[in-house]
Amino acid sequence: MRNDQIGSLRLEIEVHVKGECVPPPILDFSNCKFDPNLKVNLEIAGYHIPTPVQMKTIPAALKRRDILVSKDTGSGKTDSFLIPIDLRCSIIRMQQLSERSKLLAMVLAPTMELYAQVGEQAKSLGKGFPFKTTLIVGGDAMPRQFYMIKHGIELIISTSGRLVDLLSKHDIELDDICMIFLDEMDCMLYQGFRNQVMQIIQAL
Repeated sequence: MRNDQIGSLRLEIEVHVKGECVPPPILDFSNCKFDPNLKVNLEIAGYHIPTPVQMKTIPAALKRRDILVSKDTGSGKTDSFLIPIDLRCSIIRMQQLSERSKLLAMVLAPTMELYAQVGEQAKSLGKGFPFKTTLIVGGDAMPRQFYMIKHGIELIISTSGRLVDLLSKHDIELDDICMIFLDEMDCMLYQGFRNQVMQIIQAL
């Protein structure tokens, strides 16, 4: 699309962007060079065209840009970061071939309810991909969670409190993490999780 067409589209779908060299939007999932597994999973989930927030966020995330997204509940924000995670982890995992799986991405959520929601969506979008996901939350045995991370998990979805506990008590390698997403960051700040989130980011 030409720049004037992109500008008209943004006005039409009421998406406002700031930043330098913002990638053009995607208009149709079928035209994207996505992994076949992802295309099937998107169809099963009922996605045929991206939502406005996905049109802009997915291309920027795939270019490994830092992104701050503000949009209403139900706008497709969660899948706009899960799709890039799936694609990036899949590419890296395939390049590793027989190497032991390494932790590549993490998603932090402020509440148990949101954490479970993101986990369900990650499970449905990640079917058939050559990497594993695990959920890390208080209440489950910490040694078991540590064992799972050490023995082949690429993506963890966690509450910040439990992840801080794990990092303080166990030697977890974070050197290969290439993507981190903070879901509902405003809620994390309101609920007093800023220090925990900063501890995690500083550990990367």
